[in-house]
Amino acid sequence: LSPNSGPAMLNLGVARVKQNQPEAARDLFLQAVRTNPREIPARINLLKMRIELKEWKAASVEVLQLWRALRNRTS
Repeated sequence: LSPNSGPAMLNLGVARVKQNQPEAARDLFLQAVRTNPREIPARINLLKMRIELKEWKAASVEVLQLWRALRNRTS
């Protein structure tokens, strides 16, 4: 894996969650989503971090983005 790939960012984000570093995890999940906007696991984890960090406006936007990604995946 390339260190800048979506899956690498996702895995690093999960590691940061386990290390109780939600801001770092959020940033890594955001990088994973920017690398691949249809990356559902990264979007789900990004939404979780937004909620944990009480970033309500960003969380509401992420819900819509996740819904669109899921809808496009099944189309």
